[in-house]
Amino acid sequence: LIMPVSLLREFCRRWLFAHLRIPGATLLDVVFSVTILAGLAALIWLDQITAFLALLESGLGSLLAILLAWRFRGEFSLEKNRLREDVEKKLGFGKWTAGASLLSATLMYFAHWYLVATQGEATAGLYAACLTLVFLANPFLLGLSSVLAPRAAREYSKLGKSGVRRVVVISTAVVIVVLAAFAGLMAVAGDWLLGVVFEEQYRGNQFTVNVLATAMIGIGINFMLACGLYALVQPRQDLYAATIGLSVTGLLTLILQPVTVSMMAVCFACGVFSMAVYRMIAFWRLSGATQMTTVDPQIIVENP
Repeated sequence: LIMPVSLLREFCRRWLFAHLRIPGATLLDVVFSVTILAGLAALIWLDQITAFLALLESGLGSLLAILLAWRFRGEFSLEKNRLREDVEKKLGFGKWTAGASLLSATLMYFAHWYLVATQGEATAGLYAACLTLVFLANPFLLGLSSVLAPRAAREYSKLGKSGVRRVVVISTAVVIVVLAAFAGLMAVAGDWLLGVVFEEQYRGNQFTVNVLATAMIGIGINFMLACGLYALVQPRQDLYAATIGLSVTGLLTLILQPVTVSMMAVCFACGVFSMAVYRMIAFWRLSGATQMTTVDPQIIVENP
């Protein structure tokens, strides 16, 4: 019951971003986040927190965000005569994005599954703790990609491939600088933060944190380039990149036996950067032409 409400909230959020209504989309995120945090805090204070009530709180947050999005309903229209055309177009585009999303999610959780199967939950939990720490940079990436995806699509419709290349290159440069600074911070305080955020027993894994923080730079590059490829209406390239990344990580994991937590981080980082290299080559080749091309700016995917 909660899933349809969550999906509708995400649809409203992406629709606002697609129309570059950044304040409205941000307001939706703030309302959702505040509702979730306030509800969880209340449940903890009342000592009534359970998985069911936490999920129910998430559904309530989504519902409030949807009600807030209702104020923009005047800008949204349904045209029955375009239904078949739009469905066919989105299915043709979506089959590639769905496959890429599935493989990318598999890559993200591959290490957890492998470590649980081979070394137990404690080792997988240590890896998850290190990864969770570096994922503190995720809100920055998600926010920037949410803006870049519709912006790149509009640049394509106005200026052609050269416009997409310009905004993607600038965004990628910003991401590299910011995430490099974040990796530097993790190199200095990562092990200490592990003990503070989790428990003292998690300390002593600075190398793993450093590798995963470096991998975040690759993840950021992948995010930006994927937005560019989607703007160029090349979703299949995203699927190819995800296939390469998962294959590299899986093969290295099989070769580097036995796989420790730190070596698993290395395998993951190699898979991430192999994806980035492929996306970089594909994007540079496909965005090289400078002629004007017309594209439907509504074909936008926010989370590569």
